[in-house]
Amino acid sequence: RPCALCRQRLEGTQPSEIECELTSLARGDVTLAHKDCFLYAPRTVYADENEYEFGAGRRMAKNIRAEAQRAKRLKCHACKKTGACTGCFYDECPWSFHVPCARRF
Repeated sequence: RPCALCRQRLEGTQPSEIECELTSLARGDVTLAHKDCFLYAPRTVYADENEYEFGAGRRMAKNIRAEAQRAKRLKCHACKKTGACTGCFYDECPWSFHVPCARRF
């Protein structure tokens, strides 16, 4: 299964690097994403603790589906493939990256 944000495969990824079972508040469906892809995507956030109950190791997420759609339109500067969910942190830089590619760049 691919990461919902960078679209790279999750197989071979250490369990600590996967933010498993991000559950969309709007739809209630389960999505898998790399923890860092989720954390560095600019519009994804964890839901406020008052909006959900903790349990079963699940964390609720907001905006993950919209952010995945946005990332599909962005090309990674490093690998030239779409699905780049995070941008460069320099204000004037237009480059976008997959989080795993940014680490290697």
